[in-house]
Amino acid sequence: MLLFFTWAVLGLASGYLTGKLVRDDGVQLVLDLALGAVGAVLAGLAFANFGTISSNPFLHGAFAALAGACATLVAHHLLVRTMS
Repeated sequence: MLLFFTWAVLGLASGYLTGKLVRDDGVQLVLDLALGAVGAVLAGLAFANFGTISSNPFLHGAFAALAGACATLVAHHLLVRTMS
């Protein structure tokens, strides 16, 4: 449960930061937060189920969650940019 909460919080934070990096107007803040949280949780779960065994699974899971959140948001912004 603690890992899930950590992934969600990291996803919210990375969603906010990635949204600011990609565009500065802050129009889609709620969408950025939601996509960040969803990407982080999915990446964290995927890492927990398919990842390698390490000496510090919490740290590696947190890194996977951050990477998943950023990847989800960047992919979304690239798709939106190409569609408009």
